[in-house]
Amino acid sequence: MKLHTRLGLAAIALPTIVLAYVACSTDPVTGTSPSATTTTTSTSPTGTTTTTSTTPPPGDSGPSPDGATSDAGCTYPKPEMDGGGLCGTRDFGAAAAILVTADAGFASDAGTMLPPGVYDVTSGERAAPTIPYNWRETFVIDGLRYTQIRRFDGAQGTPGVTTYRSGTYTLANDKITLTSDCAYRDDAGTDAGVSSVTYDVVTVGCKTTLRVVTAGVQLSYTRR
Repeated sequence: MKLHTRLGLAAIALPTIVLAYVACSTDPVTGTSPSATTTTTSTSPTGTTTTTSTTPPPGDSGPSPDGATSDAGCTYPKPEMDGGGLCGTRDFGAAAAILVTADAGFASDAGTMLPPGVYDVTSGERAAPTIPYNWRETFVIDGLRYTQIRRFDGAQGTPGVTTYRSGTYTLANDKITLTSDCAYRDDAGTDAGVSSVTYDVVTVGCKTTLRVVTAGVQLSYTRR
């Protein structure tokens, strides 16, 4: 299914935005090679014997000892959700991504499978130069709960505040819905709420990229 979002340039209440960090699941990546089945027939003085054996697909190691899902050599362990920061957040895992101005509406291929893990914003596009200059964020999901630490600069040289959130999330109808039960802002106490955003997932080999459209930007999160 193709989703095309043409984003307007209306003013956006950026401080209250909550990125619905998609509900992650422990589903394995699809696309492995089919199993191979071999049948061997041999004849001896006592009769004819037929033996059938099945070879698992390459790289399919099945569940690992710690319960992580494994497929095609990729493992998806559930991360530790208490990162030690406010609301259980972790420190930022990547430098702020400078947002480039998009030359067209954002297009995405909707996807529902999102493995648990730690995701960092690594790139992004904005609908207009008046929308945030850069974006820094680390988002952690385990299939039920999320934590999020975020900061974006409204303009070059104008640092924004850091926000910290955690709570539960769900995935349905190509949307991520985030419901926070802990929220804090550097400058003004709590900042909680519920948010729903469009998302998709791109998987190449063992690399998983989450893309989210919110507040006039399309963000790309890379799973560590």
